[in-house]
Amino acid sequence: MRDDVSLGDAVLIHDDTGNPKQGKHSVGVARQYCSQLGKVANCQVVVTCHYADPATSWPVNARLYLPSEWTDDPQRMREAGVPEDVQFQTKPEIASALLDEANRIGIKQMLHKAVVADASYGGNDTYLYGLEQRKEHYVSAVPCDFTVILGFFGISPRKGLFQGSNNHSIHRSGMNDGIYVGLLSPLFMRLLLHLHQKLTNVSLRKYTF
Repeated sequence: MRDDVSLGDAVLIHDDTGNPKQGKHSVGVARQYCSQLGKVANCQVVVTCHYADPATSWPVNARLYLPSEWTDDPQRMREAGVPEDVQFQTKPEIASALLDEANRIGIKQMLHKAVVADASYGGNDTYLYGLEQRKEHYVSAVPCDFTVILGFFGISPRKGLFQGSNNHSIHRSGMNDGIYVGLLSPLFMRLLLHLHQKLTNVSLRKYTF
């Protein structure tokens, strides 16, 4: 599938999916937010990296999220057959690892123009900083209390956390989540915002440039 990709204008989408699961012995099962049910429930959560362009989409890779109640219990991990070297990782840390794996197998920036993620990732400083360090263009939803400084040429969000990048930032005031765009040209930023609108049914008129 990778060799057939030639359309360009593609994105890699980071997300996670909760699958309802009863019992206590399935690897990673715990009471946590389950996206399929829209509430906290007993489930397994898988972090995914998905490729999408104007004509096609397909899963690149995925990894099971292990809550700390699993990784802090070596006996439970052994009984479930989890390799001994597996340690706790947050969902954004797993997403970053999946991005590195995708790039290693050839889905580099020449095949994707940006990384897209929701607020559970966009609100994580380490995740956003990792994208900046990898020189990835990205669009991410952010929590309603996420603070950015509108600007460019060294004026960066989060009190200079991403210094040295030429950022075009977006913010929205109000109680709902907004989105943040980094390292993007204004034209491509608008194209990705259009994609965001299609995926979420959120009107671009609610955002300021």
